Amino acid sequence: MTNIAVGIDIGNTNSKAAVFKNGKIQLVPNSIGDTLTPSIVAILDEGEAIGEETMMYKTDEKHTITEIKRLLGKNISDLKDLKRLNYDLFGDMDKLQIRANRKGKEEYFSPEQILSLLFRKLMKDASDFMETGTMLTKAVITVPGYFDPKQRSVAEESAKLAGIDVIGVISEPTAAALAYGLGTKEDLSNSLALLMTKEDNVTSRKVLVFDLGGGSFDISIFIIDKTEFKVKATLGDTNFGGIDFDYRLIDYCIRYFCQKMDLNENDIRKNANSIRRLNLQCIKAKKQLSKNESSLINIYNFFNGLDLYLEITRKKFNEECDELFKKIERTLDKVIKNSQFTNDLIDDVILV
Repeated sequence: MTNIAVGIDIGNTNSKAAVFKNGKIQLVPNSIGDTLTPSIVAILDEGEAIGEETMMYKTDEKHTITEIKRLLGKNISDLKDLKRLNYDLFGDMDKLQIRANRKGKEEYFSPEQILSLLFRKLMKDASDFMETGTMLTKAVITVPGYFDPKQRSVAEESAKLAGIDVIGVISEPTAAALAYGLGTKEDLSNSLALLMTKEDNVTSRKVLVFDLGGGSFDISIFIIDKTEFKVKATLGDTNFGGIDFDYRLIDYCIRYFCQKMDLNENDIRKNANSIRRLNLQCIKAKKQLSKNESSLINIYNFFNGLDLYLEITRKKFNEECDELFKKIERTLDKVIKNSQFTNDLIDDVILV
């Protein structure tokens, strides 16, 4: 049983683990039964809180580490929107360091150390789920398709710091294509790609994988021919994702509130508690706007005893995020051009 390999996907917002159990692949639940584990590490006086555990503590925003995936293999000069991060980042000999305070003393952590804590937790959750009685040690990890060799190496080193025997590093778009074309030479009955190939009477399929995650973005084009997967083109941005849409909505709400109440925007942005509450409301509103035409953002005592009440429409949200949508469109056009295909030649689109 200890030879079981865990599949781990570390996301900017949430992370997941999966194992093969009872004849099928199953997502691993965490301590509260959720298969999505927040990619958050809080530095506490008594240790660290990881993932869903952070909800059990009153954590200091300055010592709560998020968006760690964006920092991998980067120098400070590479990073955008540092002002968005609540914690302190420093560059020491081109190596990033995160500063936290524990029991009145400063401590410094590398992004790899923080990421290794997430890896260790997901492996423990997987071990508990498999009920092996021993800690699982082998894993396949995924990384964005647009990660460069340095970033891939840092991700692998982070897993090794957690005591993991990394038996494979696979790009996220490739993982999606493999799942879509799942099958072996001995048994291709589960291959969706093959079933469609038979129906359409074609020998292979051209598949576009569109993966817009919390903090990274990839588009890849594959040719799936039975059990062979050929990458024709890939493009993306490791510093772009769903969280950028949250930021646009947050900025809009702050502008609206300050204009209505005649306040200075910088005063709001410096208030960590107000921004944290607004962030949660904006994420909720964004999700609601996926299926509803409007959503309410209502925060009691948002700032200096003043309430924030705002109805945001899908139309307004789209206007605020127009630049982001155009960026996605430009990337999509470019990757199709790089593949030397045209839109009409793409057989299928996989949304991740």
